Amino acid sequence: MKKAIFIILLILFSIRMPLYSQSCHGGGGSSHGSSGHDSYNNDHAGHSDHLEIKNIVYILKGYFDAVNALAGDDLEKSKNGLERYLGRMEIAASADNAAYTRPIIKNLEKILKLDDIIKVRKEFKNLSDNTIKLIRKNQYKDNSIKTFYCPMVKKENFSEQNGGYWINNTNMILNPYMGINMQNCGEEIRFHDE
Repeated sequence: MKKAIFIILLILFSIRMPLYSQSCHGGGGSSHGSSGHDSYNNDHAGHSDHLEIKNIVYILKGYFDAVNALAGDDLEKSKNGLERYLGRMEIAASADNAAYTRPIIKNLEKILKLDDIIKVRKEFKNLSDNTIKLIRKNQYKDNSIKTFYCPMVKKENFSEQNGGYWINNTNMILNPYMGINMQNCGEEIRFHDE
């Protein structure tokens, strides 16, 4: 009788293990606050070469929180949001999408080491550019993700090109580069291929 119970438990365990490993694709949790057991994992079995649209909005939640916090000059809240974004991006990353996720992860790791909001904003521009590349590469056409542009972002403060792009999940313009004094500077844009 004990042998039969042991065999049944062994069979149940062996069936359950492949399901668990699929749901935790990308290697377990993150040292940045994500336990690896959130709703993204439950929806992510059957990974393909791009992130599913139903998951990209969830993955970007921390990014959106950071945009809103930077627009209000709140460094601590912005870094909390970016820490969540990093944890979710690490879970979503795979060899198939590494060309797009790896630069984002590197941007996030660099930002999280910074304690100056000006330096965070400068690196946030690179993060935003890489995040937009990921979204465009995967041809996400979700109306809840809006792209914004501010021509006032000058290259001497940020990068080699004038102007700065970012995305958000609201129709309100909340400029992460200019701070509270110019948080509504910018406009919603569409790229030619959208």
